Amino acid sequence: MLAVIVALYCMEIVLRYFFQSPTIWSRDTIVYLLSGTILLAAPEVARSNGHVAITILVERSNPATQRRMETFLALITTFVALSVVWVTTGETWRLYQSGILTDLTVAVPKWWIGAFVPFGFLLLALQYLALALCPARRGHNKTSI
Repeated sequence: MLAVIVALYCMEIVLRYFFQSPTIWSRDTIVYLLSGTILLAAPEVARSNGHVAITILVERSNPATQRRMETFLALITTFVALSVVWVTTGETWRLYQSGILTDLTVAVPKWWIGAFVPFGFLLLALQYLALALCPARRGHNKTSI
């Protein structure tokens, strides 16, 4: 998606400034793709332990307590992400049924964009569930500031 975003920006610059013929759809497409990129990148950030976290309590605990706390936090995060999946799936289904369109230059069904949210959070929930069930997968590569 990022490659398509970069290509669209480059295309838009060339068309706008060299041919005085900008597109009416590239800006909207970039916004939609950026939304998807953010939501679909979250599981990878979780897998690589790259999310911002306040870990002072975990770090000051003994190793056995650290593992229990990390497992508990991963399970809680799984539950929260699955709750978001539940709510946003219902909302995406409502958007699909109602046929509501976006209000940008090129109107598309809102559920096309909304579908990224439950899908991204489902992947995030599965990633945290895997981290809870397989402690060896947890990375401890955080850098302290």
